Amino acid sequence: MATSTAPFATIRQRNLLSGGLALTLAAVPAVLWTYLFSLVAGLLFSARFFGQWDALLSHSLAAQSLTSAFDIGTLGSGYLRLSEHVPGGNPPFFGGALVFAVVYFLLVPGTLFCYAAPAPARLSTLFAQGVAHFWRFVRITLLTLIVGGVLLGPMSALNGYVAARIDDHIVGRPAFVLDCIGYVILFLAASLVRLYFDLVEVYTVQLGLHVLPGGRSDRRVRLTLRPAWRTMTRFLGSAWLSFLLLSILGALAMAIATRFTVDSLAQPRVWPAFVVFQMGMLVMIFTRFWQRGAETVLARNQPLASPASPARSAYVPRSTGVAAPPAVPEAVEVAPSAAPGMADPAPREDSL
Repeated sequence: MATSTAPFATIRQRNLLSGGLALTLAAVPAVLWTYLFSLVAGLLFSARFFGQWDALLSHSLAAQSLTSAFDIGTLGSGYLRLSEHVPGGNPPFFGGALVFAVVYFLLVPGTLFCYAAPAPARLSTLFAQGVAHFWRFVRITLLTLIVGGVLLGPMSALNGYVAARIDDHIVGRPAFVLDCIGYVILFLAASLVRLYFDLVEVYTVQLGLHVLPGGRSDRRVRLTLRPAWRTMTRFLGSAWLSFLLLSILGALAMAIATRFTVDSLAQPRVWPAFVVFQMGMLVMIFTRFWQRGAETVLARNQPLASPASPARSAYVPRSTGVAAPPAVPEAVEVAPSAAPGMADPAPREDSL
């Protein structure tokens, strides 16, 4: 049996945050294209809604409260009235969400390919690899929803029950602290689910860098489930800490931008609020791609073994359009520090 000869198998171990940042900066066009498509989709699908909103507020005395301050009550009542009494007035948020999902399934696989190959983050490359991995990522997303629902659904229901009991027996700051603890636990569980399936996506792209003897790339997502679990559990501390740190950084940037935007809604000029909000959105998208870069570095440190078997020859590295790194002796690929089962020169057929 031959060992894995993928280009990512020879990458030295690096710090997840610095290595992920380097990959993200090398693929900045992917971040900018994602932001641009998200902005265009948001503007297109919200234009009709804001036109109807303007027509409603132009004939309402309640709209005067918005000229000097930000009134959530006025906005909420206006939204309800618009959705109930204006024919066809429901904002087409579902259409925008659908377009964003399609863009996600195209750009994210392409970005992960550029991270793993590595390859230049051209728009043509992003879309070509996105189309190639589209249905694989759809299957991963469906699996994420199923697992997330099974694990997080009962936890969410239990958290709601406990929060109701707390409200019945405790008031004031202690009740608020206990409620926050419940939501933090729920968030941490959700972040673990997200981290695991992020690694599944990274390993799926990594597996696609090899082709079967017939010329097809391996599209079996199930081969990446166990390696992703092994990698996450072995490096849980560093991987989870990096994921949480970048999530908090992106959320903090978005919260600051949102707060500034809310405080500036009653100002005569709205463009500063628009610019600040878009900057916050761009930072949040950048931190998300930074997370993907850190996860790619982790997957490079623990590469997939070639799933060779007596009935199937060893895989051949897929051409990525870039120069391959220098060859390394076989002994280097089977390092003692590798994860068990991740780089075994003679893996069993059922090891993955």
